[in-house]
This record gives sequence, C-alpha cells and structure tokens, in this order.
Amino acid sequence: MSCDNSSKIIFVTGGTGFIGFQVLVQLLASGYSVRASARGKKFDLLRNIFSNYKNCDVVDIPDIFSDDLSDVLRGVYGIIHVAAPLPGAESERTIRDATQGSLHILNAAVKAGVGRIVTTGSAVTFPAGGPYGPNDWYPITREDAEHTNNGSVYLLAKKLTDQVFMEFSESHPELNISILGPGLTFGPFAPGFEQLLPEPNYTAFSSNAYFYALLRPDNVHFPVHLQNGAIDVRDVARAHLLALESPPAPRKRFAIVSPHQSSYKTALETIAKERPALKHRLADPSKAPVWPSYTLNVNREKVEQVIGFKADSYIPWAQTVVETIDSLLAVERYWKAKGFHVEVPSTSPFPFTVSKL
Repeated sequence: MSCDNSSKIIFVTGGTGFIGFQVLVQLLASGYSVRASARGKKFDLLRNIFSNYKNCDVVDIPDIFSDDLSDVLRGVYGIIHVAAPLPGAESERTIRDATQGSLHILNAAVKAGVGRIVTTGSAVTFPAGGPYGPNDWYPITREDAEHTNNGSVYLLAKKLTDQVFMEFSESHPELNISILGPGLTFGPFAPGFEQLLPEPNYTAFSSNAYFYALLRPDNVHFPVHLQNGAIDVRDVARAHLLALESPPAPRKRFAIVSPHQSSYKTALETIAKERPALKHRLADPSKAPVWPSYTLNVNREKVEQVIGFKADSYIPWAQTVVETIDSLLAVERYWKAKGFHVEVPSTSPFPFTVSKL
C-alpha cells in the first residue's frame, strides 16, 4: 500500500486492545490517516503513544456503542470496528452492545457516508467442524446463554454481532462490509503496546495470556478452543487492511484461521528448543491437550479470492510461538524495571472456558 493513503481517514474502534492496536500500527505503517477511539485513562495513554504521528488522531469516546459519532466520522473513508464487549461482562449489557450497539455504529456510518466497514468477528461463531460459509452459524441461543456460563454469553454476543452486520449489509448493498472471524489469536504485541500497560495487567494480554501461562511449570490452563485453530495477530490485522480495500461482494463473512497446526505441546517444545534458558519455567508438554487437528478446514482460497489474503502467506506457528514469548518477556522486563513484582498468574486467564466447540 502506498503513501497516498494519507488522504484516507480510517476510524478504528477498540484500538487499545491486542488486535486493535496492531491494526492501528499497520494502518499508520501503510500511510493511512487514523482516527482512533479510546476512553478513560487509555485515551491519554494512546494519545501519548502516537503523539509524534501527524496522521493519527485519538478521540475520547466514553461509549462507542451509544455516543454521537457524527463528528468523528466526518470525512472518514472507512471504519475498522474491533471493539467488543469483554468476556465475563454483565450479560444484558453484553447482548445490548452486541446488537443495538452495532446498529448504532452502522447507522452512524450510513449517515456520515462511510462506505467501507470491516468488523472483527470470531471463528467460533461458525459451527464446530464446519462448514464455514457466510450462512453457517454456531447453534447457540439466548436460552443456552441464560443457563450456562459467561463464556456462552460472550459467544452469543459475537454471533449476534456478526448477524447484525450481515443483515445490515443485505439491506444496504451500497456498503462494502466485511466480517472477519479470526481463530484464537496470538502473536507479539505491536511496538508501543506496553505503554498501555503502565502496571501489571495480565487480562490486557488477551489470548496471549494463555501463552504467558506456559511460562509457569504447574500451569493447567489450556483453552479447549485451540482445536479450532489459531492465527497470528499480525495476520489478523493484515486481513483487516486487505478487506478494507477489497472490492464489494455479497455476504463477505469469513473464518480466518492459519493452516499451520498450532498445538500447545508443539509450542512448549519449540520454546524449549529455541529459548533453552526458559526450560525451568515451562509447563509440562505432556499435560497439554491432544486433539486430532489444531486448525480448521476453511476455504482459504475463497478468502484469497475475495479480500486478497494469500492462502500461503500465514505466519508459521513456530515463528508466532517464539516471537510471542519474546514479546511477553519484554513486557515482564518493562514492569520489573518500574519496580513491580511480576509473576505468571496461577488462575485461568479468563473466567470461563468455551467447552462446547
């Protein structure tokens, strides 16, 4: 992508998150002008990180799902919507943000004349075992979510968000809407991300927290949904940028999952080989779960055809593993240099495990 992208303003939600921050960095590296939303303490942190970028404007939006967006969307070329309700949040608010909140953003885009929208879904909103077409959905209902744990509420919220975007794209064919559902996302933090973590906050690691748990010898927290495949966060962000500029097409909803087998056992063996100084910190590879496959049989050729993400360009699992661990250790050193006690948590990184996938 060339530097003449500077005339294109991209509005990004969720820019302080693991995936969203990577999207911001790749947009800026590709020459786009960026308008990123943030709130509370993270507004000042994000603004300071990008203070030297003339083409990056950070705007304070307390609630992206309900606040007036007319000013921030003025002159915007495209929207990359990464913000999402957090796992474990109160269920009624989670569902409301997923549905009415998504509609709020979409209606604001129409009113502002924004024609290109990319949103981050999740691979687990597709049926377990496939198929992975735009009309295929994981069979969870509101009733299921009401009678199970917060993991099901979160899964339902992601599914409903995707459906809102799909239905809106059908009623507004003039919009170029893409819905990308990444698998479990790992990868090194984009440069500067550590500045969003002025003190230890392991939840902010997002799914990388499961990798961080590998650095605890007695770790037993291996999320079952890795059997649905993984993807490097840099590939997730790259897919968003490609989808943003891809030609219009009906029902652009894809699961994006690396074709590389991505098991925790292999990850632990790779770390031990490539970073032998960490052997004393590693969990026991024999405790890692074993499944028949560690990826999904998605139609990557279709993804390449529609958005231009080449099927043979996914970052290899071993590279993701080593560079993620290096990145986590860099954050460790950053915190320790500030005088904080740092220890890999013994509890699960998230308060639930989606067990029905």
